[in-house]
Amino acid sequence: MKKIISITTIAMLICAMMLNLSTISKAEGSNLALTATASTTSNGGQAATSNVNDGTNSTGIVSTDNPSFPQYVTLNWSTGQTFNAVKLSANYAQGQGPTNWDIQLSADGSTNWTTVASTGTIAWTTNGFAESKQLTFTPATHMKGVRIKINSANLSWSHYAVTEIEVADTSIASPIKVAAVGDSITFGLGASNQPVTSYPAQLQSLLGPGYVVNNYGVSGRTMLKKGDYPYWNEQVYSDSKNWLPDIVIIQLGTNDSKSENWQYKNEFVSNYVEMINSYKNLPSHPKVYVALSPTVYPGVWGVYDSVVSGEVVPLTIQAAKQAGVPVIDNNTITQNMVDNFPDHLHPNDSGYQVLAGNIYNSLTNLALGKPALASGSVIGQGPELALDGSAQSDWVVAGETSWLQIDLGSPQPVGRYVVKHAGGYEFWAAQSLNTRDFKLQVSNDGSTWTDADTVIGNTMDITQRNVSAIGRYVRLYITNPQTETSYRGARIYEFGIWANQMQISP
Repeated sequence: MKKIISITTIAMLICAMMLNLSTISKAEGSNLALTATASTTSNGGQAATSNVNDGTNSTGIVSTDNPSFPQYVTLNWSTGQTFNAVKLSANYAQGQGPTNWDIQLSADGSTNWTTVASTGTIAWTTNGFAESKQLTFTPATHMKGVRIKINSANLSWSHYAVTEIEVADTSIASPIKVAAVGDSITFGLGASNQPVTSYPAQLQSLLGPGYVVNNYGVSGRTMLKKGDYPYWNEQVYSDSKNWLPDIVIIQLGTNDSKSENWQYKNEFVSNYVEMINSYKNLPSHPKVYVALSPTVYPGVWGVYDSVVSGEVVPLTIQAAKQAGVPVIDNNTITQNMVDNFPDHLHPNDSGYQVLAGNIYNSLTNLALGKPALASGSVIGQGPELALDGSAQSDWVVAGETSWLQIDLGSPQPVGRYVVKHAGGYEFWAAQSLNTRDFKLQVSNDGSTWTDADTVIGNTMDITQRNVSAIGRYVRLYITNPQTETSYRGARIYEFGIWANQMQISP
């Protein structure tokens, strides 16, 4: 059984909400090609021309064999667009990539084409999966057409191929779009001022002007397709996908727990995975997070916490793992918070503040879902469980000395780290099982390590400390796992890394 979360933890969470968001970025403006209509003068018939602007390099167009030049690929819009960059991508480019092309623009999309940029003759550097070349030029306004005039190409297999064309205004960073998908708790039922104090609204305030959070919550809706009111049937489900979000947060399952719906629980995981994939496969390729249903106190309107926390939440975690997406644990963080749930099901403004803060911290956690290595682990309790966002699973390793290593993908500033130990999350786990002595280490090559912080004699359930370091790899190096003598080993429920420091009370 899980131990209820402490008020101290909630206080630290709310303090952390004051951090500036710096770990999610969008390098370029929106890809305008996604809303254009594509045409070409040479298509060998192997794939639809629309594959050239569908947002993925896994599809594309192939020309007819032995084409003459020039050939054209054209994108048209019904309304004028402003942009300054066009990117062309090709797979196996040394064998079939264009080698010389011009970018031409038209105000009406059909006449008076003007060349604004040219590659000259180029050489591709790879002959594998997608390689890209981008041309930039003075921003053009009110343009209804752009076309790539292909002057020559590699024809090792008698044809050329283009996998993707992207069009953007790189001088303006477009806001990151966050879609909040869910039921009445996402909608904000019970908030004093739903447009202002629902969790999506408070998350918007935390994220700031570089983000747009849209609330797609609908009261009473289920994940189960056979539920009484499936989210699948709602217009907002289509709207949320048509918006082409960059981030999706799904929080469904509370209403599924009702007896009339939960009789179909064997289909819950498959339905959840299907919905996750329906978002992952959008042209915008959003990062999808699964938020666990909050705690219920103890039951109302046919919704009981014994089913929500005891059955729905474990299956939600299973679906997230099967789909390969991170979890945001809104279940554990809302335990021991009955005062913030006046009707025993929906949060008040303070409860929604906790949800928004927890989601904010998850979005900014550099370690969440990242590749992990460890010195060892118990079967079924590997290192990835310390980075999955859920305080309902843990990495367990036997022995005196052990380590957990994260690959952040590139060198990142490290300003704060959090370690959640066994004492905070299991009834049977006394503070004697909390990790005693450990170091935080950083490295740029994964072999030479520098100490960023050292902790000796810890007894706290949760360690949260500011540091000043930078590295691609971050390692928790444990030298004394606990004071318990009957079992020697470490249990780490979550290990988080943030770029920014925070004010930590002594």
